[in-house]
Amino acid sequence: MNKKKFDWYKVRQRFSIRKYHFGAASVILGTLLSLGVLSSDASANNTNSEPVSSSDVNSEKPTSERTVSPASNTAFRNAPQENELTILNIDVAESTVTILTKNAVKVEATLDGQKIALSGADGSYSFERPLKGGALSVKVTDKNGLEKTQTTQIEPTTVNGNINANRPGIDVTNHFDLNGITKPSQKGLPSETNVLYAGTELESISGSTITLNSTSWTQLASGWQKDGTYPLAGHYVLAFQNPQFYENIDSISVNNVQFKKYNGDPSTWAVELLTKTFSTGLIGTKYENKVIVKLKSGKTLQSLGLANTPISFTSGWVTGKDYSKKEGPNKLVAESIDNSWFSTNNKGLNDSDRGVRNNFTGTKKDAASNVPPILKVLPDLHGGSLGVTSSIKALYMITPSGAYGLLGPANTYQTLPYFIQKIPKELLPFINTKNISIYQSNSNGKILENKQRLYINSDNEGVVDTRTNNQLTIAGKSSQADVNRVRNFFRDNLFNYTLGQPLYVTVEYGLKKSKDSVELAKELNKIIQEQNGTLNFEGWMGRETKSGTAETGANEPGVLRGSYANAFLDTNLLTLNAPDKQTYDVSY
Repeated sequence: MNKKKFDWYKVRQRFSIRKYHFGAASVILGTLLSLGVLSSDASANNTNSEPVSSSDVNSEKPTSERTVSPASNTAFRNAPQENELTILNIDVAESTVTILTKNAVKVEATLDGQKIALSGADGSYSFERPLKGGALSVKVTDKNGLEKTQTTQIEPTTVNGNINANRPGIDVTNHFDLNGITKPSQKGLPSETNVLYAGTELESISGSTITLNSTSWTQLASGWQKDGTYPLAGHYVLAFQNPQFYENIDSISVNNVQFKKYNGDPSTWAVELLTKTFSTGLIGTKYENKVIVKLKSGKTLQSLGLANTPISFTSGWVTGKDYSKKEGPNKLVAESIDNSWFSTNNKGLNDSDRGVRNNFTGTKKDAASNVPPILKVLPDLHGGSLGVTSSIKALYMITPSGAYGLLGPANTYQTLPYFIQKIPKELLPFINTKNISIYQSNSNGKILENKQRLYINSDNEGVVDTRTNNQLTIAGKSSQADVNRVRNFFRDNLFNYTLGQPLYVTVEYGLKKSKDSVELAKELNKIIQEQNGTLNFEGWMGRETKSGTAETGANEPGVLRGSYANAFLDTNLLTLNAPDKQTYDVSY
């Protein structure tokens, strides 16, 4: 049995120390260790305190208020005016906020009106400093019912959406055994893969409930039978990287079927791949299934101090014992790999939700048949030199719900779609900005036959736009003949699709110099450690209007409604094509 360990690592917003291992299937094995092993509770070493979050699912849940005994407060027992109710201090430190009180039997705190879960006892209480800051109000009550309130303003700890680089990482390691990764399909045929595509993106955040939308297209009804030898065979796996988030997950379900923690690890959850969970027995078309994540005790991203924090997650399908003989059970399906993130304050998503109506993306409010797009950041799964990375690919997938000429309620040929991607600025020093190309591809980012590779530019902020290629824009073209010429070229090379079928468009970012995959991972993770935030990608669509045309109705320019999707660069994936039977130590 050629069994290899596959590690979907965990980080505190950025990576710390990790090791990669590769075997015969060219699959990565990572073990993430911490550079700064700290608990999320600043008072974790105080045996009398209660942690804000804990990996022990049986531990007592924190509440938004604490009841204490004044007699037990040894810090002030002999102080002058010992019966006086006092808020001694509110200390806003780098990663925690500490409240010191005297003679309080009850301590309550709110941030911008929302209750905060407190940890502590004996006059000292704390919570994790919220990244976005806010107005903090602390109310204390003594045994006679007397109340005192003190307010203070907590400044944000984020800069341009990234977590302050001085915040420490936490040691979180997540292991599960897989036999490798399936060979990616060349043409997407059922003989190559049971799954045409699968991906999971955010649908909505409402209080303590996060709804993810899992979109998939299965081509064969078989391949997902459980296997007694491999616990994850025939399962959908969902893994989170932020411990402050995943330690507060109460439950995850899909179509009322509950996920289970893998080996009791709160960061990794799995559920069987069945028709009633992910429509595996329904083939030949797209299906959507809602994955519902509920937080404990009514907690929210805001109350956890995560409102401005990108919460990253990884999802994938694992083959069952009846998968094709050439692949076998317990392999991660290449077409199902997806890395995404969500945040309550996501400007790109908000702009897209308010965008112009269209028949390419759209939202469920426009039409129930509209399918949210998917963005995946992938290595070149189709080869090149073993162990060498020459480019990074960002694949954008949509399922158009209308014909090419339909950009609104009526036919119009005065407009043209465009694609935009925003890449991390930290990647720009690695990218050859004269070698950024876009093309129509298959679900793994391989360019389709008879399609042109078209070159586009990036600005200094990492924004890549198809309108930087004169062949892909109608700006400055006033005649209808010129507009039609561009529209036909755009359709033939980027937008040639069958209604209701998936359309894949890939932007490939050529590196300035091909690099050893492991060395590239080291360099990128050094930046990740310094910036303390995942390398996040975003993508969306818009439309431009022919000069002189009234910009109203179907000809209104702007971001297309429902076109936004995002992903993050998992540096583990950069080394999937590393040579067989070799072990790498990637420390960062």
